[in-house]
Amino acid sequence: MAPLRANGSRYDVFLSFRGEDTRYGFTDHLNEALKLAGTLTFRDSDDAERGEKLKSEIEKEIKSSDASIIVLSANYAISTWCLDELSLILDQRRDCNHFVLPVFYHVDPSDVGNHRGSFMIEVKPSERWTEDNVNKWKAALTEVSSVIGMPVDGYNTFNIAFLFCRIISFVCYMPETKFIKEVVNKVYNRLDRKQFFIPPNLTGMDARYKEILNCWLTTQSSEAEILIINGMPGSGKSTLAQYIVYTYGQHYESSSIVENIGGRCENSRETVKLQQQLCSDISRGKHRKIHTVCQGTAEIEMLLAMTKVLVVLDDIVEEHQLDDFIGYGNINKESKIIITTKVDTSSWFMSTYRRFQEYKMKLLSDDESLELFSLHAFRSKRPKDGYQELAQQVVQYCDGNPLALRVLGSSLSQKNSVALWESELSLDLLPDLERELLLHIACFFVAEDVDYVVKILEPDYSAKSRIETLIKRSFLYVTSENKIMMHRLLQTMGRTFVDRESSTVAKRSRVWRNKDSYNMIRRKESSRTVGLALDIQMLMKENGFGTRELKELDYPTHSSGFHGSICFQIYMLDNRSRRDDLLGFQMLFNGNQMDELKLLKLGFVKFNGLYEDISVHLRWLCWVGFSESMIHTEIFMGNMVALDLSYSCLKEFEPPTVLHTLKILNLKESHSLLKIHNIHQIPNLENLILKNCRNLFHICGAIGNLEKLAVLNMTGCLKLNKMEQERQRRKMDLTLTSFELLKNVPND
Repeated sequence: MAPLRANGSRYDVFLSFRGEDTRYGFTDHLNEALKLAGTLTFRDSDDAERGEKLKSEIEKEIKSSDASIIVLSANYAISTWCLDELSLILDQRRDCNHFVLPVFYHVDPSDVGNHRGSFMIEVKPSERWTEDNVNKWKAALTEVSSVIGMPVDGYNTFNIAFLFCRIISFVCYMPETKFIKEVVNKVYNRLDRKQFFIPPNLTGMDARYKEILNCWLTTQSSEAEILIINGMPGSGKSTLAQYIVYTYGQHYESSSIVENIGGRCENSRETVKLQQQLCSDISRGKHRKIHTVCQGTAEIEMLLAMTKVLVVLDDIVEEHQLDDFIGYGNINKESKIIITTKVDTSSWFMSTYRRFQEYKMKLLSDDESLELFSLHAFRSKRPKDGYQELAQQVVQYCDGNPLALRVLGSSLSQKNSVALWESELSLDLLPDLERELLLHIACFFVAEDVDYVVKILEPDYSAKSRIETLIKRSFLYVTSENKIMMHRLLQTMGRTFVDRESSTVAKRSRVWRNKDSYNMIRRKESSRTVGLALDIQMLMKENGFGTRELKELDYPTHSSGFHGSICFQIYMLDNRSRRDDLLGFQMLFNGNQMDELKLLKLGFVKFNGLYEDISVHLRWLCWVGFSESMIHTEIFMGNMVALDLSYSCLKEFEPPTVLHTLKILNLKESHSLLKIHNIHQIPNLENLILKNCRNLFHICGAIGNLEKLAVLNMTGCLKLNKMEQERQRRKMDLTLTSFELLKNVPND
């Protein structure tokens, strides 16, 4: 017996047929074709020796199947067992929206409906052929003849009912093998099994589904066509939406789940792909090719108006995405659209004709949390003996978040002792340096090259050995591209750990959100922060800021007597002309108020102030879009390990002094850079990245004396000819794997 699935069914299709007519021919071939298509089919082994009553097992399998194919052959109505099956199947169709496909196998549909020929049944002196049974069976034959079906050719009777059946089912004379393929395609498309996978060990979904069923899903409960499921990441929004489609989707002509729209719609091409998927799902593969977003929206509008559908648009994060995927036209009044999102959508529906309802995703209760965690950690609904207290700690820590419970449960399932559990459970239990290292990575270095991260953090944390330890303990992992990664949940946990240090941003050890950094600097708040990130372009994108929102702050600079102040000016970079488009916005903070900074990551921020007031403890300065034409001598770099001035406006680069600790210098895409002087003042330099510095024409000869230089990337340096590049390579005796040359540039 097949296992029970989430919607209560065991099989995709129940096959009803008269054995002596088709068991070893048509029905056998149809059954094999359904199996090859991945359709789980129930076929009774024998319909001749069932005793006085329909086997209870057969009745149960009809009710636990999502669809039935009824092969109506010449001797079908002679069998009372077949007639009982037919009656039960049609009951299921009326009560549960069970899909039924009649196949008129060399019989006339009108003979079936009008009880002629072999379908003429009468009361007989038999315990089975009673008047009640015969009347019930006649009604069933009449009903099934009116269901849209598929006729197999080969009978002589021809009438209007037969003609109508041919027209609506689009079946013409064809070989039986091709006919079977048509049957399989019709059933497969109707069931649409490819979308309806639900992960095991779900907890709490059925209760939330029933809430939505009662308050929105049934037509009589709500006229709103759109349901917004809103909640925090990992709260189960997408899983709930999928569960609804899986459980209730059979009540609609078609259904569709378009996943991760926010993460996938990075450009119009990706949007068109997802629109194509949505149209294909709704129309069951019968739609035109889509070439543009606006064409896709128009096609979706038409399909939504014509078809009764249940659609999930997963992870909508911007209002225009909603417009792209449902348009502005009328939606079929029996259709329902579910949107999952983690953002506030209240403004999207303030002045619109769309009818919507919001459902705030409820996190799991303590009991539900314990059950879900236990299912993943112990493969049972309750903790093992001796682990109850630790399991409760996990439940309290995860605070009802299903993703957190699943990930922690799965990661701890391999640990076979309480001691191992205790060592893995909390960041608080990590040694201080390992915890601080992990928090740095969570806030600033996920997806960076692991060797790059090791160099930056090695002086303070012995990063190489400690990262190896964290990898062994599954806190971190390294990809095939050598990127250091951590599970999204663990990254969220690490950042949450930092957030919980204080409700005041300025009192936290790390400030990694652009908006928090922006507000803290605007307010000139004193801070003991050791790491800070601020990217203005990302800030504007994440928060919808425009130039008007970035208000000008009229703070004095050092030139007006405000000593010890640092003033940043926000600007956008025009990649075509490399000119600064100043927005006239300035931020001011006192450098001495952040003198503990070791990690500073800035993007497109212009500096007006005293460089000497930048923290002397900096290990990593990543300043994308650095706007000065040269490095000021006041910048203290005595402790710096990595300097990243990508996309800078530098014209010449010269170290302000001897920099013994600097190992990484990245000047890539600095299109104004012409010369590099005195590179020997960075004696321990290991990586020098000059990629696409297209106007660079001179590098001082002292580069050949850098004994530790292992990577030199000069790809795209158009004005450094091949001879110059080869000369530098030979000086350093570097291998081509670490020395990237410009290809196909003529010598000059």
